Order: sequence, then structure tokens, then C-alpha cells
Amino acid sequence: MYKILDKFLLKDKIEFEGSVEDLKNKINESRGRKYDIEWISNNEFKFLSKLSIGTLMVDYNPGAVDGIKGYGIIDEKGSNKIEIHLSTKIRVELYFILVIFASFFIGAILMKEVFPIWIYVLFPICLIWFWWFLRVQENSLFKKVKQRLLA
Repeated sequence: MYKILDKFLLKDKIEFEGSVEDLKNKINESRGRKYDIEWISNNEFKFLSKLSIGTLMVDYNPGAVDGIKGYGIIDEKGSNKIEIHLSTKIRVELYFILVIFASFFIGAILMKEVFPIWIYVLFPICLIWFWWFLRVQENSLFKKVKQRLLA
């Protein structure tokens, strides 16, 4: 199951020349950033967009519901060479859509109702739309983070 879900995640890798301390200083720089950084552990961080149209968030507030976000894992490859693995996780909104439509279909079967075909077509369209709309914003966030780290 996880292998199937893994195909829907956004993943990227950055190679950084410098020490871990240099990288952490660069990550923590705050001037002009359009995203925030939260450290999860010594080698893992989360980056969150300050503007998220898909999740209706403007100016991210720590403690609020996370909007568009990604995760970074720092992997030292040797002297002054670091790989940063960037990735996303499956969005809660997509699970929410799945639960709503699953409940709808189960209810239809139990009530022995015949629903118009457009209702059954709406499910994959909604799922693809939300996935695509959020993915565009995730790609934009990844691009900003990569530009900052490679600058």
C-alpha cells in the first residue's frame, strides 16, 4: 500500500557544498523568505508556505493548521558534501475526499438508491483536481526552497 501512495508524493534532492553548519545557517536565514522553517530534529526540517491558496491560508501562523508544506532530511555524504532529500506527504484533504465519497457510495448501496452517473464521475474529478491544485503549490514551494539553498 505504501509503495502505491509513494508514487503520489513529490520528491527531490539537492546537493549542497559546505558544512552542516553552513547549511543550517542558510536554512535559518529569514530575510525575504516566502516560507517558514520548523526543525523536527537535528537533521530533519519542515518548510511551510506563507501563502496557500489551496488550503486558504495567508501568512502562516505556527500552531495553526499547516498549509502547503514539505519535509527535508539532511544526509552527510562526506567532507563538505551534503544531500538534502525533499519530499511531501499525502495531503489530509485527499483522505477527507476519499472518506466523503466512500461514505456516499456505501450509503447509496445500503439505501438501494440509484444516483445519476454524474455523481460517480464527480469523485475522480474532485480527487484529481485537489491533488493537481495542491501539487502546483507544492512544486512552487520546492522551487523557492531549492533556489534559496543553491543561491
